Amino acid sequence: MYQRILVPVDFSEPGARAMAHAVALARAVGAEVVLFHAYERPTPPKVPATDATLRAYNNLLADLWTHDGWRETVATNRDALALARKVGNVRWETIFLSGPIYALYMVGLWDEALAQAAEVVGRAATEFAHAMVLGVLPVHLGRGALEDAREVARSTPAARSENPDQSGWNAMLQAALLRVEGHPEDALASAERAHEIHAATGDGPGSLTHAECLEAAALVGDDELRRRIALLDGLAPGELTPFLRAQHARLRARLAPPDADEALGASARWPGPRRGAGGAVGWSADGLAEPACAESGISRVHSSDEGEEQRPVVFDGLSGRR
Repeated sequence: MYQRILVPVDFSEPGARAMAHAVALARAVGAEVVLFHAYERPTPPKVPATDATLRAYNNLLADLWTHDGWRETVATNRDALALARKVGNVRWETIFLSGPIYALYMVGLWDEALAQAAEVVGRAATEFAHAMVLGVLPVHLGRGALEDAREVARSTPAARSENPDQSGWNAMLQAALLRVEGHPEDALASAERAHEIHAATGDGPGSLTHAECLEAAALVGDDELRRRIALLDGLAPGELTPFLRAQHARLRARLAPPDADEALGASARWPGPRRGAGGAVGWSADGLAEPACAESGISRVHSSDEGEEQRPVVFDGLSGRR
């Protein structure tokens, strides 16, 4: 009569009785019993993007910043910003909008820096976020929009903040503005104030304060520039980041020979131009590879004519001046 009996089971007591009845019936007719049980395969729960995840992104960005990883900072920040927007975390979204503005400036993405700054200003952001909008000030300086730079400097809450990180940034970027306005002594004083804040607290723009002190000192005079260079000579190797090392070597080269030759020494001697494709020339230095030069605000040297004298085109990473 029956050759095979299919018995659904769910391991319940009624299911056990049904199975016993099926076994008895199968014995009576000589049939085969097939037990069937169905279940839904569990799927791993999706891990939500928690505040800790976004904080980890922020910590990574801080480390990249410390080592002058401007391009990596911009790329990583885009991932972090996309994640914050995806999960609807407005607080972290604002942080990731404002935090990389200066890094965008450093890699030449000036329009993007201005757009993100405008988005931060247009929302109810924190004091920190508004303070980071200061990062667009050198964009305005680089484009010759001095009044726009002054407006950024006037409107920032960092000028009134007691937070050392914000006040340090304000002092350094105010120094850049004063320098472009033609007040090198005031610029140097403001840059040194930024450096003092960083030295005392570890906050603020870090090695960038050294670079701004060098820029202002170069305008004050050679004696002041030598003094600032001597201070940098006393730094530990790890404190001379790629950007600072490049600016250090560039400004030493402004000193009159033979001072400059002696100052450059073996640690950062410029061997001369290196020709590339199409007649383009790039500078290289011991311990500073050509990509690091670009990363640090020094453009490649170029010439439009093979017979023309090769001339380095140096980009001032803090004021946008060539």
